[in-house]
Amino acid sequence: MTKKFQMYKNMIWAVILFTLPLPLIATVTNGISPLYQGMLLYIDLGIYAYVWMLAVIFLSTRPKWIERTIGLPDMYLIHGLTATMALVLLDLHSTLLHSDGIAKLAGKVSFLMFNGLVAYALIFLAGWLTSRVPFLKWIKKRLAPIFTHEVTIWIHRILIIATALIFVHVIAIDYISSISNFMFLFILYTIIAFAGYAWYLIEKNANWRLGTVAQVDKIDGNIVALDIALSRENAKQIAGGDFVFISFPEHEGLGAPHPFSILNHPHAAGHIVLGIDGVGDFTQGLNTVEAGEKVRVSVGYGLLNKLVKESEPDRQLVLIGGGIGIVPLLSLAEAYPSKPITMLYTVKQDKELLYQENFQDLMHRPNFRLYQQKSRFSDDQLDDYLPLDDQTDYILAGPMPMIKTYQKRLKAAGVANESVFYERFEW
Repeated sequence: MTKKFQMYKNMIWAVILFTLPLPLIATVTNGISPLYQGMLLYIDLGIYAYVWMLAVIFLSTRPKWIERTIGLPDMYLIHGLTATMALVLLDLHSTLLHSDGIAKLAGKVSFLMFNGLVAYALIFLAGWLTSRVPFLKWIKKRLAPIFTHEVTIWIHRILIIATALIFVHVIAIDYISSISNFMFLFILYTIIAFAGYAWYLIEKNANWRLGTVAQVDKIDGNIVALDIALSRENAKQIAGGDFVFISFPEHEGLGAPHPFSILNHPHAAGHIVLGIDGVGDFTQGLNTVEAGEKVRVSVGYGLLNKLVKESEPDRQLVLIGGGIGIVPLLSLAEAYPSKPITMLYTVKQDKELLYQENFQDLMHRPNFRLYQQKSRFSDDQLDDYLPLDDQTDYILAGPMPMIKTYQKRLKAAGVANESVFYERFEW
């Protein structure tokens, strides 16, 4: 089930890292004066870094065709790692190759801006990293009250200014700007990336759907269910298992978009219910939202529905959810009433088992089985409850430590890696 998505991800990596920079590398190699041949390696480092930063700008527009191919979390992972690698090459380029005048000033300023952006992004925008490095997670928690979600969105846009300064840096270097073939491609690449970003800014408002908050229910502790009324036409653009970005344009502190998973099947209901754990500044601010407020809702994102839709009809489906991770699995199960589904749901000992009404509705189906408990299931329970065979697909959702644990246990039970899928919900 996952081989195809891994192949697509590898192809995107190859295009960004190698294919895109090659035309620029070739033209500068063929056109540079013999006087500067000795600096060619250092120039190439700068070219790779610049092309990668243009790719980062393009990925920041969340192109739908890439998102539906590899998923938004993996696209953000590529986005973050590409920016980090570009910074490393920029560091080498600026250390090994010197310039003067405007070229030097623009290069130095952009380099300092990139350093700050990458350091900030590795703490606040790279959930894949902070979830694995406790020290970074501690720093993020300490600084979270200062660097709110809305501040993060605006700081991220400094990337555009820093990249524009690199453009100035390059055209101010005479022995580079005199290479006509290179400059044609250099300007073309820049126009495509910046035009794509400009089009994204123009179109993003048109791509939002306006809904109305129908109800806000406190489920347990910090967990909230947010019911949003949408037209049926707009609800059809969101599938079971998806997540959406929402924002409240008229509510202070909640104007920047934030992603949440769908709890219900929007196609059938004509509205969406979001299951939200209030652990950040945006999510905690939802406690002040009232029924009747206007809310902007994006189209659906995510790969879970696509995975199930493209699987063979006779394959069984096992859904294993932990904590708030059960939310997208509930909407996914609701979307496929004819699919044989086994669901496992666990929470920590000090937490409550939630969404029991949703489970009761699903339990009326003869092809749906549910096992739920506090604490993780034992190996013996997995053997008893799950169809551990090659005719079953497994989808995991929840905290990364839980996902990794079940991955290992399923593998030990003989389940092939390509039959197990999870979608990171961290960035």
